[in-house]
Amino acid sequence: WLIGGLIPWLFMNATIVQGSKSMLQKISLATRVGFPSKVLPMITLYTNLSRFLLMLLIFTGLLIINQVPLTLYILQLFYYIPFMIFFLYSLTLLLSILTIIFRDMTNIISSMMKILFYMSGITVVINSKENGLIDQILALNPINYFIEGIRHSFLSTNLFYENKGLMLFMITSTL
Repeated sequence: WLIGGLIPWLFMNATIVQGSKSMLQKISLATRVGFPSKVLPMITLYTNLSRFLLMLLIFTGLLIINQVPLTLYILQLFYYIPFMIFFLYSLTLLLSILTIIFRDMTNIISSMMKILFYMSGITVVINSKENGLIDQILALNPINYFIEGIRHSFLSTNLFYENKGLMLFMITSTL
């Protein structure tokens, strides 16, 4: 359960932190050559994506070794992973532009990611159906949506469209 939450967290954390710095680090390339700067966060995203997919493969192997049955719910990964990539690309593009404008954004982003680690349901269960208002607010965290979705794909029988309100919120906030 913990590894199933850590794997997407490590991917999202690295992508957000590195992607937000990508334009600032390569600004000379983008200004001299006329290089499309929108590609820079995408390069960071796809670099981290290969590590993420490798970790998911290792996680799948650990589940098989520990005789955890893999069900058809694993096909939900074809929803969560592309949606997570789209979300991370749009977020890193926005944050990398803000980092160019406000140089202190890199420090703010790093601090916020440390706080989000504890607010994203990686080490604790966030259940908005059974618990109170705080869990309902924490469930609106987009990182929690992807972490729980990937966990459910491997370890549960919950489908991605069961919570239609949260799914609609995520799609509209990402767009």
